[in-house]
Amino acid sequence: MILERVTNMDLSSLLSNIFIHTDNPVAKELTRKYESQLILAVENPEEFKNNLHDFYSETARYIKKNQLFEEFFSFCYFVYSSLSAKQSDITVDVPEALYAYYDILFQQMNYFVSHPKLVYGLDKNGKPMARNEPFPYLDTVMMSLYEQMDKKMKPEDVYKRLNKLGYNIKNEQQFMFYQTSDHLLTNMILVMAYFINEDTIQINPNSLYLVSQGISSPDSAYPTDIYKQLLKEKRYFLPKKGVKSIYQNCGEIQEIFYQEVFTDNRIVLLYKVTATDGKEFSGFYDNKLELFFSPWKDTRQKMGEMIHLDMENFILENYCYLTTDISESLKELGIGKRLYLKNEVPLLSLKPLPSVEFLYEEESENEKSGKGTGQNFRLFDKQKYQESITHMNPQIRRLPEGWKASEEAMALAKEYHFVLREGETFVRPFERKSYKKKAK
Repeated sequence: MILERVTNMDLSSLLSNIFIHTDNPVAKELTRKYESQLILAVENPEEFKNNLHDFYSETARYIKKNQLFEEFFSFCYFVYSSLSAKQSDITVDVPEALYAYYDILFQQMNYFVSHPKLVYGLDKNGKPMARNEPFPYLDTVMMSLYEQMDKKMKPEDVYKRLNKLGYNIKNEQQFMFYQTSDHLLTNMILVMAYFINEDTIQINPNSLYLVSQGISSPDSAYPTDIYKQLLKEKRYFLPKKGVKSIYQNCGEIQEIFYQEVFTDNRIVLLYKVTATDGKEFSGFYDNKLELFFSPWKDTRQKMGEMIHLDMENFILENYCYLTTDISESLKELGIGKRLYLKNEVPLLSLKPLPSVEFLYEEESENEKSGKGTGQNFRLFDKQKYQESITHMNPQIRRLPEGWKASEEAMALAKEYHFVLREGETFVRPFERKSYKKKAK
């Protein structure tokens, strides 16, 4: 796939298109590694193909040895969000070289765990968390088919091999269905991995929705830009444990779990949709970049693009109900409702109206006493929550092997009367906003 993208591309064009500026030393080193591989793909495609496995293995060892998983995942999100920003700008023609950069980078994650496992997040110690691939070994059969194309392998032979692995595939249409679902779901898991840890593990889907079949949702009533504008004036935060939303008359959408995370000076909304068949998929909305992700975002197909835009519209409308004074805003704009709170649905409506009930998990007495967890859900009323500021104390942090603290960090440590040892740096104090339930 990478070779197809850079075919007939001259070196100067490649370098100008994949140039990524960053002041982060880890990102600089990773940039150098992956750029060198793309240069090799242009200059010597055969050598690139033959040595790619060794490159991935060596880079994985480098990342593991220096405990750079967090930095690597952050770098992946930086590259993905940079690519997405170019995609959203209709005046920019996104170069194939940048897609090649994305392809070569995200494939690296498959080398952190053994096949058929896949990394879906990092725990609090910065270690990879793994799950089974969406469709184990499907790609190995695909690769076998690719390698034997010259021998004119019959499609029926491929289907037989896949059926032995548990896939019910009898024709090309079913084959493409599985292949597309595998691609979209794997991409979803890898893109979401930057946000998943023990605190956000509920966002990780358990039983995966077959996204290539699409999903129905209420028709878009208003332009998504209206919701994006409202979200620039949020008045509320979500509870720390998130909000569970239960829907009626919303197509195949049965439930959505919403959770906010604070990372890199931005708020990101994470969501997980549960369809009426019980299957799940997830995505996010980066408030700072106004970047919305769903499994259909990068399909490059008209139908997939339409599903993505419908999902963006619906999710952001719900996010407005949870964090803004949307009802008052819609009145000012002279706009009627599309989505009703369950207790506000008109009794004399001539047709079933889309409605939602927002719930939050209340801390149980067992949790307060440290004896266990609770699943007591109560109706979420955003006006019963208030903003609070958490002050984070200064702290010492270990650096990767061979790294040294900056002069600024050493000077800051001295101000706080800390003495840094070799391999340590100093993190300044900072404030973090959160939203807590008002005291009764």
